[in-house]
Amino acid sequence: AFVNGVILIATMQVFPWMLVAMDGPAAAANFQSVLNIANLANPITLGLSNIIMPAVAQAHATGSIRHAWRVASIYIIIGVTLLSFFVIPVMLMPETVLVLLYGANSPFANLSEAVNLMVLAVAFNAIADLMNQFIFGVGPGKSALWMNGMSLGVVIVLLPFLGSEGVAACALVLAAAKVVRLVVASCIVAQLVSSEDRPSRKHLDGCRGGGA
Repeated sequence: AFVNGVILIATMQVFPWMLVAMDGPAAAANFQSVLNIANLANPITLGLSNIIMPAVAQAHATGSIRHAWRVASIYIIIGVTLLSFFVIPVMLMPETVLVLLYGANSPFANLSEAVNLMVLAVAFNAIADLMNQFIFGVGPGKSALWMNGMSLGVVIVLLPFLGSEGVAACALVLAAAKVVRLVVASCIVAQLVSSEDRPSRKHLDGCRGGGA
């Protein structure tokens, strides 16, 4: 959990440092101003994450991974629904949101494209976070290293090429990284759930012994 936390923090912190190095502190301020809007969704993610892990752990202890996933799915659907009430209005009216938060004369008022990309990135990341809590709840925490490590890898590969293009490009890189994280999380969950449908080696050996 500690290593995963470090990876997630590094994935986000690399952007402002890269922007400062390439374009100066003003670019990092632009990035943070856009991220502030996207982070308004954090209470949804944090609240549901605190619920999912104990609920999944209890369901797994008294049932199976498949049962634990059914429990997690309910909270993930709730999360997606709540996130849609935030993401859709912001993406439809990014200019209005920027004006409301920073004022019409703010230097951040022209960052609507970056706002849309950042909100999408945070939404993808929120869903992946909820899946991450399921993965930790059923035990294989090392599997989460793959999803978070690959997300950081996408940032490391793409950011040097697009970081000089400004905040919108950085938001695009972050969105791509979070899509990869979500895809890998989905694959891990699918593998965990389907693993219960395959007989174990011990069970197969017992069947062969009984048949002999």
